[in-house]
Amino acid sequence: MMDLQPFSVDGEICVTERSMKLKESAESYIRKAAQLEETGEYAAALAISSEGYKEYPNNYELAFMIANEHYACGEREAAYFYYLLAAMLCEENPEDQKIILDAAVYAHLANLDGACARKELQQIIEQRLDLREYQKTFQFVNTLTFSDDPFLFQEVNDTWIRHYQIILEITECEKKRMSEGLTADHMRDLEQFAKVLILCKFAIRRIWFRIGEANRIVGLLREYELSPEYIVIVTKCSVAEQYVAAVLKKISELFADAGESTAADVIFQYAEWFSQTHTDSKALSDSGNEVEAGMVVYEIDAENPPVALKDAEDGREEVAFILCASKREYVEELLLYLQHQRLADGMRGSICIVWNSKSMTSGYNLAMRLSKAKYKIYLHQDTFIFDREYVRKLIEAMEEDDYDLLGLAGCDKTPADGRWGYSPQLEIHMCLYQDMVLYIMNSVTERKEVRTIETAIEDGVLLATRRDVPWREDLFQYYHFYDLSECLEYRKLGYKVGFYNNGEAGVLHEVFIAKGTKEKEYLIRYDEDRETFIRVYTK
Repeated sequence: MMDLQPFSVDGEICVTERSMKLKESAESYIRKAAQLEETGEYAAALAISSEGYKEYPNNYELAFMIANEHYACGEREAAYFYYLLAAMLCEENPEDQKIILDAAVYAHLANLDGACARKELQQIIEQRLDLREYQKTFQFVNTLTFSDDPFLFQEVNDTWIRHYQIILEITECEKKRMSEGLTADHMRDLEQFAKVLILCKFAIRRIWFRIGEANRIVGLLREYELSPEYIVIVTKCSVAEQYVAAVLKKISELFADAGESTAADVIFQYAEWFSQTHTDSKALSDSGNEVEAGMVVYEIDAENPPVALKDAEDGREEVAFILCASKREYVEELLLYLQHQRLADGMRGSICIVWNSKSMTSGYNLAMRLSKAKYKIYLHQDTFIFDREYVRKLIEAMEEDDYDLLGLAGCDKTPADGRWGYSPQLEIHMCLYQDMVLYIMNSVTERKEVRTIETAIEDGVLLATRRDVPWREDLFQYYHFYDLSECLEYRKLGYKVGFYNNGEAGVLHEVFIAKGTKEKEYLIRYDEDRETFIRVYTK
């Protein structure tokens, strides 16, 4: 992660008298709580320690005592996070830090519950935000987000904690400029924050890819009273690192033209800082922003499906984009990108949007039966094709290299456990940008020495086909393993499956880690589908 520091910050002012008073006051809470612990009154001790913590939230001894007292009261998830917080707060005291981390490991062995852990962590973060303790909280959340602890990665970290991290980073930058309003003070509602964040991401990526109206970001700045730091941090999260400076300079120009001089000046300073610190900075594409011939859009209700698509023609050279949809704002943005695709001369395009599908397999089967297109491109609603020549070149590769199914992320061998992402790195092929909420990952695994590579399976983020093979609706009735099974169904029929190596990313996919993906019901369903996949395809 990049630490943004273009603005000078006053040095720390050490007031010895105040520091001594703080420590004495904190120690008084510690002594009172310790006395109660000695008599086994842990709940009462916790109340005293918590009272002291509210006054001195960056005192690691108080955080450590709270952790011990939670653990003694059987509240192990809360204890675990207070241990981690205490360890972060005492980073300048390595001996004490080791003791605290050892306690955290001990608490970790108590078979922590993921749902309870997420709830406790959110309460800790919210309490610290109430206390306006932003800098240390940002450091704490940052530590958790990038931890290699499997429990944190698999059962705790999701998009909401990353949203807290963005809020806190914005706020830290606002404080450096001594901004009057802090994002952490007035934008605490995570649902509202997520709504505005995605609108800003869409607007910023339009500038990056030169898709649609560039000045949409000006309207968002005014409508939601966003700070320039908000725009900078969201740009940093939304754009590949080497393009951040160029995008910020363009945004600065747009704001200056719109009379938003303060925002324009601040953003320009950040753009200059990025240019100086990132020697691989790149300019924006000079590709035009023209919209190609309009595609026919079909909206299909899976609960009340049509008998046929109105006005659909039986064109052998037609290409149909098919997606199962649940979020209107994503569909509208995806349509904007698809309308910029330059198809081969004479080729017609259509977009089939399936709403209310019970599963990916049922939704895709419905659209497959209704569409008469030879080429079908199945993609997620949060997958954006920004290379205007992408589909035309993909179809050329499919025909000339004789493939029946091509994807942009897959592996050479069928994973025995169903988890292709855990395959050896040399067996994995990828060519796309992945939006990881906090940053853009350029997932391009190899040079374009060949444009197609035969593989066993491809991920469902985007699958292009030139033959219709039914999706295994009888086996997978949710949103798992529909893609891997489809690839193997093609291969069973003797059809060729492969990876389309565009050479550089031409597609961006958002990687959300929603709360639901951490819940037991979701995980149970995933494991059931994985067991079905293993039983049918790998045994």
